[in-house]
Amino acid sequence: MSRMEDTSAIGEVDFLNETESTTPDTGAVRVAGGVGVGGNINTGGNVDAEGDIEAVGNMAAANLSGTNTGDEPRWLSDIELEGGGVDHTVNVSASIPDARFAVFQLLDNANDYETMIVTIKRTETTVRILAEGLPAGTYRLIGRG
Repeated sequence: MSRMEDTSAIGEVDFLNETESTTPDTGAVRVAGGVGVGGNINTGGNVDAEGDIEAVGNMAAANLSGTNTGDEPRWLSDIELEGGGVDHTVNVSASIPDARFAVFQLLDNANDYETMIVTIKRTETTVRILAEGLPAGTYRLIGRG
């Protein structure tokens, strides 16, 4: 089926073609523009992304692997933070080849892995830590990548 105008559907739509996707240009359903989804996305297979992946909210991951996760976590910096609202940037270029593809963790000064809600924004050479209500103290930034 090929259509040249907008198409709308009310209710569920089933696509019965089982062609696997191996690139953005292959598969049972191909979309030339972006895709906006107002609900959950579930996949029974792998997810491959050629660009950056951004997450707003919580993200859980199990069995991280691949070329961008590096070997063992490395100490990057001990950071003295005043607490409260935090906006702190660390240059990690000496330890991480490209911070955009690395995994980072911020540990509290007691190294007891307490839960802290922080946002970590990355560029190629820096890591920016944003947080609200963080207790004052020394924190350790570790990363792999």
